[in-house]
Amino acid sequence: MRCFYAFPLPDEMKSALSSIVETGRSVCPGLKWVPSENIHITLHFLGDVQDEMVTVYSEVLSHPLLDRPSFKLSYDGFDKFPPLGRARVLFLNIIEGRDECSAVYRDLEDLLHPFLNLDKRPYKPHLTLSRIKKQSSTVLDLSGLGEPEGAFRVDRVSLFESVLKPHGAEYREIAFRKLK
Repeated sequence: MRCFYAFPLPDEMKSALSSIVETGRSVCPGLKWVPSENIHITLHFLGDVQDEMVTVYSEVLSHPLLDRPSFKLSYDGFDKFPPLGRARVLFLNIIEGRDECSAVYRDLEDLLHPFLNLDKRPYKPHLTLSRIKKQSSTVLDLSGLGEPEGAFRVDRVSLFESVLKPHGAEYREIAFRKLK
C-alpha cells in the first residue's frame, strides 16, 4: 500500500481551491490538474508500505514529539518545481506557516529515521495544483488565473493511503493526530 504523511486541508479551503483548479483546466488545458479534494501539504512520502508497517507508521503520530499547536497557514501566488528550467509541478506558495510545517517535517523525519531512508532534498511546503508531463510543450501562462491568496488553520497531521486508479489517485486517511 502506498502511503504518505500530510496536512489535510479543511473542506472550505478545498472548495476555494476548486475554483482555481476549474479555471486552470480551461486556461491551461495541457496540465494535469489535481482534483481539489486531493490537495494537501505533503510531509513525507513513504512509498509502498508492508501491511504490518502501516500500524507502526500510524503509531508514530501518537509520539509526544508531535504534540504541537495548530497554526495559521497562508498562501499567496504561484510557483513551480524546479525553479529553473522546464516546470514539472505548479503549486501555491506558502507564506505564513512555513516554519511550522518544516518543524513537523523534521519531527517526523526524526521519528521515521529508524525505518526509512527519506528524501534528502530540501523541504518546501506547498500546495500542488498541477503536474506537467515531460513531453508537454505547454507554455505556462498563468495570467488567466489571477493572483490566488488565502489562509486556513492547520489542525491535524494525517497518514494517508494513496490508491492509484485509471482516473488518478484516490486518498484515504488511515490515521491522524490533532494539533492543539
